[in-house]
Amino acid sequence: MFIKIPFENEIQFKTNISEITKMSLEHDFNVNEGVVLGNFYISGEYRSHEVSINTDEFNYTLPFSVEYRDDILKESLEYNIEDFSYEIINNNTLKVNIEYSLKAEVKEEEIFERILDAGIEII
Repeated sequence: MFIKIPFENEIQFKTNISEITKMSLEHDFNVNEGVVLGNFYISGEYRSHEVSINTDEFNYTLPFSVEYRDDILKESLEYNIEDFSYEIINNNTLKVNIEYSLKAEVKEEEIFERILDAGIEII
């Protein structure tokens, strides 16, 4: 099993954002029964005015969760960030787009049951 999952979020800042000068994306996740729970940690620095040399720091935690099928091997589950982009909208909002993937092995007996249920003959 391999799936890509898009994640989008808009973060409201208390001041204007003229320019992002530093950006970092970290993450963690836990595999529970039937669901992956985790957090994206967005941090960095920004300028609130074009002509300013001063920067302000920001840190945000964005939680996510995704359910997974019960026919996968939980211990084989892999999680990866595939893509990350951002844009400033309305002068005080940071829109982040994160695409992450889940990869896992499927239990063999489940594969054979699905093939048989589909009426495919195994030789």
